Amino acid sequence: MANIFTGKVFLLVTGASRGIGKQIVQTFGALLEGKSHVLLLSRNSELLKKSVDDMPEGVVASYKSIDFSQTSTRELKDVLLDSMKNEKPESFERAIVVHCAAMANFTQLTNEMTDLDEWHKSFNLNMFSPAVLNGIFMDVFKNQATNKYVVNISSYWGLKPDVYVGSYCAAKAAKDMFFKVFALENPDVQVLNYLPGFVGTDMFHDVLKVSKNEELKKKISQMVADKSFVTPEQTVQYLVEVLKKQEYKSGNMKTSVADPWSSVDSCGNGDAGNSDLSEASSSAATVQKSFEDSFVDSSATASEDLQKLPDSEQYLARLQSRLKAIQGGTSKRDLINSLSEAKEDCIARLITAGQNLETAEERELAANPVIRHIAPHLQALTANELVHLLKADVLQKVVDEQNNQSENEDTESKSTDSQPDIQNQDCNGL
Repeated sequence: MANIFTGKVFLLVTGASRGIGKQIVQTFGALLEGKSHVLLLSRNSELLKKSVDDMPEGVVASYKSIDFSQTSTRELKDVLLDSMKNEKPESFERAIVVHCAAMANFTQLTNEMTDLDEWHKSFNLNMFSPAVLNGIFMDVFKNQATNKYVVNISSYWGLKPDVYVGSYCAAKAAKDMFFKVFALENPDVQVLNYLPGFVGTDMFHDVLKVSKNEELKKKISQMVADKSFVTPEQTVQYLVEVLKKQEYKSGNMKTSVADPWSSVDSCGNGDAGNSDLSEASSSAATVQKSFEDSFVDSSATASEDLQKLPDSEQYLARLQSRLKAIQGGTSKRDLINSLSEAKEDCIARLITAGQNLETAEERELAANPVIRHIAPHLQALTANELVHLLKADVLQKVVDEQNNQSENEDTESKSTDSQPDIQNQDCNGL
């Protein structure tokens, strides 16, 4: 299959002034051949002009500042036709449109979203304008000889609900579903819903500044500290590899990383419904949790359609017998018998051991005085040492008792000798 970036290509990128869109322009533009055309659409004309100036020599690039929340069908069509530079649409071998423009409000709960104009702006930019522009693009490049490709940059918030982003979640989910339907209706067009992961873009960092979701801010702060987010260069490079190989099913979703919140699995379906999410082979990808393709034919849904292995019954029987063995011997009588046997065994070992009550570990410790000298406070006392200490304590106690007895006898003797003097003194005092 031919590389989609070869030949004469017409490339249209929305949201091309910042973040992922800007990186797509730089990476895709460097792969285009001479006489290809590039049209960049966004609100910031200064940044768009800089991207146009950086285009490789031979590539015809143009830009237009457009507010997708307030644009019209006529404006979008005029901009697209004007960028042709008198070229006929059928002169292009390939036509690629990348829908990357997005806008999110991180400060309102759903009950607070009562301004209809704000709802219109959100859906106009995130859903309606991409849908209308996509239809215009297909109408302009309706020639069957031109291979057409659509890339929808999706978001986790289109798959996973979260607080304070209600309008953005709704618009992104609607946009994803729109392009899935478009893929079914247009089998001759290659449609890719691409989930770029948590990318370190301006929107990524804006969450830390304006979002009222403290839990989200904490998670993103941790990702920034750990540098676990994906860079625009990494995710766009993986997107290029996906587009070159074209091994995805049109309308399905691909991603370069697993969801760090474990709510969307990058290789399975997860909360993404029927999305076909796959793992990247780059360093940004996390450990794969499941297979992208199933070993079982999807048509074999009933259990009777699946053939068992020849030794399945024997294997289950062995497992059952082992389970019974593990579960056995748990009654009180069995426990008492087990303790009694352990007691008899201990007594037998004490009798046969004779005078030597030291264990093998104690003998090894006693035979290695270096260890005891290096860290005596960390070593346990051996049986002989305990006996020696006990003897010393007993001997000290005996000596102390004898000394106390001698002192008491001396005290009594002195008391007897001085008693008459005390009496005389008392008498003299009277």
